Amino acid sequence: MNNETINISALCNEIKMKCPNMELPKIKDKEQTIYLNEWQKEEIINTIIFLYNDQNKIAQDALANLINKQNNGALYELLLYSYLKENSIAFKPQVLVENCNCLKNKCDYYADGVLMRSSIYFDVKSFGMSEAAINKLREKIHEKMPDYLITIDGNLDASTKNIEKFALRKIDDIINSLKPSRHDNEKLTYYIKEIGLTICATPTKHKRASSISEFHPYKWAEENEFYFISHASQFCTNNPYIIFCPFDNKSTDVFCGKLCDNDIAFRALTRRIFMKLNHCTDSLDKYDHKARPNIKVCEAVRKLSAIVFIDVTQKHDYKNAAYTWAYINPNAEHKLSRRKIQQEFSYNGLYIDDFLYDTY
Repeated sequence: MNNETINISALCNEIKMKCPNMELPKIKDKEQTIYLNEWQKEEIINTIIFLYNDQNKIAQDALANLINKQNNGALYELLLYSYLKENSIAFKPQVLVENCNCLKNKCDYYADGVLMRSSIYFDVKSFGMSEAAINKLREKIHEKMPDYLITIDGNLDASTKNIEKFALRKIDDIINSLKPSRHDNEKLTYYIKEIGLTICATPTKHKRASSISEFHPYKWAEENEFYFISHASQFCTNNPYIIFCPFDNKSTDVFCGKLCDNDIAFRALTRRIFMKLNHCTDSLDKYDHKARPNIKVCEAVRKLSAIVFIDVTQKHDYKNAAYTWAYINPNAEHKLSRRKIQQEFSYNGLYIDDFLYDTY
């Protein structure tokens, strides 16, 4: 399904036409755009209206976050709500969790929601990891080199931490290294050896640029095993707790194409989290500065009941393919059975792995 650039003001006008009583937030930049396909745009509009009919303020806050924040977290949160709504999974959005019921050191926080049937709390984490960071790197370089097509070759399995350290924090150094010589029609390259990426800048007059990328799912899992631990202070202590990871072909094309088998990559990552980190005695506040002191990573991981990956690129065709992958933590304090997951997500197109024979 093709993506297109949607003007934020036009999107808000469509919402206003369908929901005239809703007070729209102020738009800081009237020319701001968002990249969506037609199905996603309609789902965003319908979900905002659905939230408004239930709780006005939550809808207004969700729309404000979507149009005025620079990250995509609000977008994928709304697409996750849409997914739950369309599959008749009863949920309550934005639920207060007091710090005595999570791993926060001092403050309370609002979980993204709770599944009403089983009182399962959840948060939504926009999913892309290394690919999202690489896309961000490409965009930042293009902003400073608008006359060039920017492509990035190499491994897509570097950790986000290393991409931040060796690339995103060194944008000016990269730009300086890509400065053209007197031959302004030449292709420019810069290799970042620490993360195995090559930045290529091709003059736009060439009209076309290509890149070659590799993805190794097991290396990717190893590099990103602590990805969710940086927000582990949100893990609930008195209820089952799930992380939802919605993704699409904008945030992580690797998992929407043929470059990898999703189950291999997702299983490799969640297995490391549920099994390896179950023995990690590092202090949690080393990775999440909002966490209570004297909590170990292994203790936090046992609060995580499951991780669910969902492709939200287009409307699901459950007869032909799986679009939802659920991985259950066998070491969780609040365990979810395979049957419980099936009850919550009672439709075709769901892949479940409970690591039944991996708990050793």
